[in-house]
Amino acid sequence: MKKLSILFAAFAVLFLVSCGKYEDGPGFSLRSKSSRIAGSWTVEKYTSDGVDYTSDLAGLTFAFTKSGSYTETYVYLGQTSTDTGTWALTSNDEDLTVTYADGSIESYKILRLTDSEFWFSQTSSGTTDLLHLKAK
Repeated sequence: MKKLSILFAAFAVLFLVSCGKYEDGPGFSLRSKSSRIAGSWTVEKYTSDGVDYTSDLAGLTFAFTKSGSYTETYVYLGQTSTDTGTWALTSNDEDLTVTYADGSIESYKILRLTDSEFWFSQTSSGTTDLLHLKAK
């Protein structure tokens, strides 16, 4: 009986490790995806087709609420600009879809989603943008 319990535990661990949804992890989390997204984020890294443009987005912050509201704030030369909208997980929770107040819609492929890291990418017109956010 003890061997059966050990075997069951080993299979459970293998299942949990292999059930990660996102390309860059994590493999397992006790918090829901929506709970991990909700919060304030700043830009850690931004590349477009492999070229680093992180310094161009130094004043950009994102805020996601659990209820689905979205705010993007950009401060440049002392001037603040804000975009608002809503967000939702789509494509079996693999994509983040943002609907802006002006009605435009953008979808991003989630690559990594932890309590402190949120990575996503978007490919448009042959250009791939990669954004790494960190919890604020």
